[in-house]
Amino acid sequence: ELEEAWASRQKQLEEALALQRFEDVHRDAAGFVRDKREEVGAVDEAPKDVAGAEAALRRVDELAGEVAGQAERLDQVGVQAE
Repeated sequence: ELEEAWASRQKQLEEALALQRFEDVHRDAAGFVRDKREEVGAVDEAPKDVAGAEAALRRVDELAGEVAGQAERLDQVGVQAE
C-alpha cells in the first residue's frame, strides 16, 4: 500500500515536472513569436525608393533567418503539447 502511494506520488511529481518544462518552453516560444510580430508590425509604411526596399528586404531575410533558427524550439512546443 505504501509502495503504491509512493509510486502514485512519484508519477504526479513527474507529470508536474513535465508540465513545468512545457510551460517554460511555451513561454519562451510565445515571447519569441510576440517579439517577431512586433518587429514585423513596426513597419509604418512601404519603402519609397530602391534603397529603402533593399533595406526592408534585408530585414525580412534577417527575420526569416531568426525564425528558421528557432524552428526546432518552436516545433518542440507542438511535440510537448501532444
